[in-house]
Amino acid sequence: MDTEIDILLAKQAILDQLHSYSRAVDRLDAELFTSVWHSDGTLEFEGGALKGNAHELVGTFMAFHDSLLAHVHQVSNVSIEVVGDRAASESYAFAMLQVPATETEPILSQHFRGRYLDRWSRREGRWRIDHRQVVRGMFWSEPAPDSGRGAIARRGPEDPVYELFASLHRG
Repeated sequence: MDTEIDILLAKQAILDQLHSYSRAVDRLDAELFTSVWHSDGTLEFEGGALKGNAHELVGTFMAFHDSLLAHVHQVSNVSIEVVGDRAASESYAFAMLQVPATETEPILSQHFRGRYLDRWSRREGRWRIDHRQVVRGMFWSEPAPDSGRGAIARRGPEDPVYELFASLHRG
């Protein structure tokens, strides 16, 4: 039987993975993205917009986000239940995507509100997603001016967060 400490450690590991997912998408970090999923882990967006093995979909996922001007993904109100080496979680998901202007459309801000319903398992000591179902709550688009993003913010390995974490490991 799992002790309360074991359950708390499992919940913290799962929460860390949920945050890693958002960070991976926002930093366009394919390696971090795939580290959140087991190699046979699957992803299913409501309506079938994206469905399949998460490791196989990472290129499509990253290419779509790379085509945007900016994006921010967040999770909140996380509920996690752990039973042995299996778990389930519900996370409220918030995303804002900034779509480039076209010849006929201005820059658009797209807003997503929904939930991630995840099945997890611990294999070889590591919690990863077995299956994610993305449940759409609300979605809307609105014209938006260029946001004037910060001068040092990046969506790749040049973002200052990578140097920040690397600095902890240097003498």
